[in-house]
Amino acid sequence: MHTYHLTLHHWAAFSPDRKEPGEWASWAAGPSRAPSCPAEPYKPDLPGVPPMLRRRLSGMGKAALWCAGQVLDANTGPEPVTSIFCSQHGEVSRTVALLKELAEQSPLSPASFSLSVHNAIGGIHSIAGGVEHSITAIAGGPDSPFSALLEAWSQLRFRQLKGEASERALCVIYDDELPMEVADAEARQGDVQAMALLVSCGDVPTEGNTLTFSFTLAPGVEAEEDPSADVATDTLLKFVLDDERQTVSFQGDGRSWSFSRYNLEAPRARS
Repeated sequence: MHTYHLTLHHWAAFSPDRKEPGEWASWAAGPSRAPSCPAEPYKPDLPGVPPMLRRRLSGMGKAALWCAGQVLDANTGPEPVTSIFCSQHGEVSRTVALLKELAEQSPLSPASFSLSVHNAIGGIHSIAGGVEHSITAIAGGPDSPFSALLEAWSQLRFRQLKGEASERALCVIYDDELPMEVADAEARQGDVQAMALLVSCGDVPTEGNTLTFSFTLAPGVEAEEDPSADVATDTLLKFVLDDERQTVSFQGDGRSWSFSRYNLEAPRARS
């Protein structure tokens, strides 16, 4: 079992009920501390995305790009050299709508088709921000958020081995409730609709809030508590925000993930 080190520099998260760091901190502290829902659901504003592109985004896509924008605006260090856009299901609602049109022998919308692919949100991020570095779109089942961190570590570590040190990666993680036609009655929807993390990697912790994670392919690894009490995105954000919790485990799709932290320095949300 290999151990991976990632330093978390900034984070942001969004849901229709929460978007401010204080709201998420109260949520992570437990139901008794969770603030009441806003009178009107939050809607992500995207002033940096041209209106023509903004209109093409779904609510989930807007949430994902809002989180990415918050993190990038807060960053005062090196610009990301790579971005990982990660979602278990992606724009599945658009795909279901396209399948219905096919079943009815109706003409497909080219715009809907182009936005149904898994790298669509990353592509709009690239166009809107003039991003020239690599963008990777991945899906890793119920433990997709952890797969995104592993992908970030892998890309950054490869660049380190080539002598390109002190570089950062942007991880954007997002998912929505599945449409009724493909919903799993036993599946649980998390509170986090979208989250962005700005990370760097190293063999040993050097600065900031350093998270250490590992995984095994043995599905039956026991944990001190039920590691699947939350969906993966909620599990990850709660661990990031809970300064008193030193370890967390998650049982994914044939993988068991373990996370720990090296210090209690609070990660920054925007700043």
